[in-house]
This record gives sequence, structure tokens and C-alpha cells, in this order.
Amino acid sequence: VFLSAGVKNVDIKDDNRFIEKASNKNYTVPFGRFSIRLKGVNFNYNLTSSLPSLEQIRQYINDNNPLFVIVGNGGLDYSLKHSWDVVFKNSDPFSSNVNMFEASLKHSIEQDAIVPYSVYYPQGGEIAEYPGYKVSPGATFSSYRNVNSNIRSSMDLWYTTRLSAIRTKLQVNLGGEYLKRPSYVQNELNVTDTYTGKFHFNTYTSYKWMTLDIKSTTKY
Repeated sequence: VFLSAGVKNVDIKDDNRFIEKASNKNYTVPFGRFSIRLKGVNFNYNLTSSLPSLEQIRQYINDNNPLFVIVGNGGLDYSLKHSWDVVFKNSDPFSSNVNMFEASLKHSIEQDAIVPYSVYYPQGGEIAEYPGYKVSPGATFSSYRNVNSNIRSSMDLWYTTRLSAIRTKLQVNLGGEYLKRPSYVQNELNVTDTYTGKFHFNTYTSYKWMTLDIKSTTKY
């Protein structure tokens, strides 16, 4: 069993002398890791974080190009990522067992993920987030927000067998993955779901006078 946990304190200071309002931020961020190994089963959990960059929190309107206005978000929070994985094996891969089976399940979810968003102003007008500031017709305003629903899950099944009579090892893998990714389209939150399946076939044959290795992978 392995356990590690703690917090870290991070100061982000803006030393740009040409900006009137400094965008200084302080974050207290947790982190941790837990692992346990039992007979044939491994479980791991990780807690990690991602801090916004200075450019992402800097509340300075960059309108050097009046058609592409960029400003940071001083209210951005850090993102937290929880990751789990469980692996089951019915045999040591270095053993002489004829049949071996392995299954793995992985899952991660990110809270307050930092994503960009943009709003297009075909007729120009005032930016809602900055009353009094108006953009030119045809301009695009861009900034950043925290969102949830950032998820990734996957599963893999492996089966390996040895055909001693013909000196062949056969390995088959079935797996799948699910992705859920949030993004903004014209200031509207959009969530994309992606499903992927795969099949992997591998055979290895070895004789004194010949070695043959055949692999095939299919994804959908």
C-alpha cells in the first residue's frame, strides 16, 4: 500500500510594468496518490492539478489587432483531475502458464477544466463582460472559463495463449474508450461525446529456421 497527500501554495505575480492593474493570484492546491496491490489486482488513484497561466488570468484587453480582441479571466480557478485505474492479471507474464488473461479499467474526470471561448460580433458592439468597451464590426472577442464534464474512460481485455505444438503465441485484445470533452461554440457550451472500439490480433511463430510475427489492429 502506498499513500501520499498534501497541498501546495502557488503565487502568480504579474511584473509587467506596462499594465495598470497587476493580475496577481494565489492558489492553494491539493495533490495525492494512493496505490494498493493484492494478488492479481492493482489499484491506483491520482489527484493532480493544472494552474492557469499568467496570460489566462491577466485582466488586460489585448486589442493590438482590433478584429481579434483577447483578455484573460481573473476569476479562473485551478483544475483538478481525478484518475483511477484497476488492472487484473490471472498470471505472471514471465510464468510458464499456457493461458494468460489481463483486464484493465481506467477512468479520469477533470473539474474546472480551463477552456477558451470566443464570441463573434458581426455588427460590433459592447462586450458584456466589460461594460463600456466596444469592439469593431467583424471582431472576435476571446477569453477563458472553467467548465466541468471533462471525462475519459477506457477498458482493455487481453488474452494470450501458447500453442506449443506449432511453437506459436496468440494474443487478442479487445478495448474501448469514451471521451467527453466540453468546449464553447459562439459562447454556447458544447459537449462532444466520442466512442472508440478496437480489436488487436497478434501471433508470433518461431522455428530454428523461421520467425514470423503478424499483427493486426482495427479501430472504430
